[in-house]
Amino acid sequence: MPRGVVNLVSGDGPGAGASLSQRHKDVPVISFTGSTAVGRIIAQACAPDFKHYSLEMGGKNIIIVMDDAISISRWTERSGAASARRAALYGSEPRGGPQERVQGLYGSVCGEGEVAKGCNGLDLDTEMGPCINEQQLKTVMSYVEIGKNEGAKLLTGGVRLDSGAHAKGWFYAPTVFGDCSPRMCIAQEEIFGPVVSVIPIDNLEHATDVANGVPYGLSASIYTRNVNRAFQATRDLYTELST
Repeated sequence: MPRGVVNLVSGDGPGAGASLSQRHKDVPVISFTGSTAVGRIIAQACAPDFKHYSLEMGGKNIIIVMDDAISISRWTERSGAASARRAALYGSEPRGGPQERVQGLYGSVCGEGEVAKGCNGLDLDTEMGPCINEQQLKTVMSYVEIGKNEGAKLLTGGVRLDSGAHAKGWFYAPTVFGDCSPRMCIAQEEIFGPVVSVIPIDNLEHATDVANGVPYGLSASIYTRNVNRAFQATRDLYTELST
């Protein structure tokens, strides 16, 4: 790639961010991932010069697992539950948009025991990396305590990993809460860590109401063998959908 095609400028919002989004006439497009509050500032900064912008301002992504997508061996690689496990935990940090909510007709969607292995990112057996820094690790830990206090059932995880291969780093055990209600804090706010809230549902209409009941909208997935259910979810969910 020729020199100068890609340029990296490090800095904070008021410095580098404001210069790029508001004061630099040669920057026609802004792409931002971060908080809703900062997203509003960037949209306002881009308006005078009609800069194009794309804002990703948080998400509380959802996976809906219908009864026809749960295999007999509930955590096999081909089941909806296993796919939910991979989507929710493998990319939990530092990639944006983890699948933090799983809705299922049965408690077996949850599964118990270790659901992902977190270790050195250079190890080919690693399934989940660390939190991005100590502050984020503390945030994850605080949300786990909130979940316990809210009455959610801790099925697995809920502890920091700090020994052996995890001694150096901000590792947190893959954590799954069961029996969550849609209005719980852990089911409403973006945790940005390996913490999943499993919410029991009665049917697709119930799942849709729960999925749409958060202030975020980024992505959603539904696991079903019924094409009519898939199209109904596509129509009714207020977010992007993969089936």
